[in-house]
Amino acid sequence: MSAPQALPSAQASVARDVGRRREPRRDYPGATLLATHRLTLRGLRLSDVDDLSELHAHERVRALLLESVPIGFLETVGLIVRANHLYADSPGLGIWHARDAAGAFVGLFSLVPVLGAERDIELGARLMPAAFGKLYSLEGARALRDHAFGALQLPRLRGFCHPDNHAVPAIFRRLGFSEAGPTEHLGREALSFQLERADWVRRPHHSGAIRRDGRSEVA
Repeated sequence: MSAPQALPSAQASVARDVGRRREPRRDYPGATLLATHRLTLRGLRLSDVDDLSELHAHERVRALLLESVPIGFLETVGLIVRANHLYADSPGLGIWHARDAAGAFVGLFSLVPVLGAERDIELGARLMPAAFGKLYSLEGARALRDHAFGALQLPRLRGFCHPDNHAVPAIFRRLGFSEAGPTEHLGREALSFQLERADWVRRPHHSGAIRRDGRSEVA
């Protein structure tokens, strides 16, 4: 359940944006997208480099990912820059920095176009090891699912995971996704999941998410 790398390359744009933001006071706004009872999801900032680097340094995080992780400062900055381009080009989609009620970095959540099938949107999450076992992935993913179908009116959501990952399929099932069988994703074998908006509408749901305007996110 991890999609943060599913963004197009933009090396020239990365270099330009890094050059513009060498001063600590100049950074992306990191606007809040959603808040749940325990989590706040906001846009990525250049000042998040250390958080992202720490996340991807953990072998437990990297072990069952379908894609490679950013290596080094420039690749990590590149991910942040591309995420901010996606916010601008496709409002409501992106990769978000998640923190808990105490302000600790929990991980990343994402809604990004599926490479090779950009009309399909992939729901993803990637958490710090300290956040494992606390159901943060379910809580954040549920809020993004409802945001995708409610605010964005997307027709469907896709999900993928490594065949050896036994935790993610259970999360997708709890979110209402159906198994779509084995597939290839990002050049690797993967399990595929899908949820249609029509099926979501028929399910009782309430994420408890709070929108940027302070109102409850209820479809």
